[in-house]
Amino acid sequence: MVRRDTQFADGPEAAVSRSWERGNLVAKIEAGTPPPSSPPDLTPEEAVRAAALDSRGITGVFRFKVAQVGRQNGWMYLDSESDYRDPNCLIVAVVPALQPVIKTLFPGEAQSVWVGRTIRVQGTARHVKIGYYVDGKPTGSFYYQTQIELRTPVLQVLPIPTS
Repeated sequence: MVRRDTQFADGPEAAVSRSWERGNLVAKIEAGTPPPSSPPDLTPEEAVRAAALDSRGITGVFRFKVAQVGRQNGWMYLDSESDYRDPNCLIVAVVPALQPVIKTLFPGEAQSVWVGRTIRVQGTARHVKIGYYVDGKPTGSFYYQTQIELRTPVLQVLPIPTS
């Protein structure tokens, strides 16, 4: 799904070496459960509520089943809801620099690879103002999304349950 109605200002991308990517991302992208002493993972609903109350966002570990995958301007978006404009949607925004190693570890078309998988991600969920654009020009209308920008490899993919 390509998001044609929004534009984002991409800041300078962090330079990430391949060995660093592979060494850390492989260690983080694996099946597992949090240690017993960890605070409980936050749900998308909890993240959205908390992020709306604090301009700095809410930092923690978030868990959800990916319902939709989107792409725009080189970014990949893992959405907790099938409609990314849903006010209760929590979105993991994956920077372009991390995508080659993710694609290597999880080959295939993004929609079939990610939709239905449960992920855990560590980061800060922030309320982000998203403007609508027509023909590249802002319309003045906007809405808010709750996003976790994934710039470092702290994503954990949980196994797909077998029934």
